[in-house]
Amino acid sequence: MSTRLPILPANGPIPVLRAPERYDVAYPSGRRFALEGSLAVLRMPTGYAVPVVFIPTDDDGGGNVMVLDPRGVLCRGDEVVYDPRDYLADMAPDLAGWMRAHPHWPALLELGE
Repeated sequence: MSTRLPILPANGPIPVLRAPERYDVAYPSGRRFALEGSLAVLRMPTGYAVPVVFIPTDDDGGGNVMVLDPRGVLCRGDEVVYDPRDYLADMAPDLAGWMRAHPHWPALLELGE
């Protein structure tokens, strides 16, 4: 069970993010990868929320922002830190519809499938 992260406005000031951490990302397609950065959930100008990870590239605060598929799952070790089911009401309608049509995602991850 994850704890819902606050949704921050994409066009407003972003508060100081946590120190970068390692996240394991799982997508419904079966793609899995790891990345290191600071996680936030932003409300885009379209009105829909998406998880993003700020990936620092230098010591002066510069970096890249990776916008992730809102259906993905992010874990920090054994802890789920972003579960898409926690954000259904904030997703774009097509993505929320996909989630409703696939009720076993992301529970399949717990079975190792």
